[in-house]
Amino acid sequence: MLSVAGLGFYRVTVNGLSPDAFFYKYLGGITVDRTGPVPVKIAPYCPKELTFVRCNQRLPEGEIFSAWQRENGHITFEIRVPTGLAANVELRAGDETFTAYLPDGGERKVTLRDR
Repeated sequence: MLSVAGLGFYRVTVNGLSPDAFFYKYLGGITVDRTGPVPVKIAPYCPKELTFVRCNQRLPEGEIFSAWQRENGHITFEIRVPTGLAANVELRAGDETFTAYLPDGGERKVTLRDR
């Protein structure tokens, strides 16, 4: 069962994904694909109807964490990737975009204007 920031509880699949997978893959933006040179991509989706999302995905290397919060015309993003995993990060809010490459994991906290 999944609760999404006051929108209620859901027991459905979304685009063929379980609610949990939909939450971390789309709202948290966590994608893991070990077939390519950069196994982790983080690109959260921030719909206007939500004020925040906090999610994680556990892997053998550790936990990937993705969170964002909308407040006072800004969105603050927090990203953590375990040491040993490379990641591409793409954060969007309004007209602003932040991109980063984390070659060996790491953390980022970024605030962007949400127009």
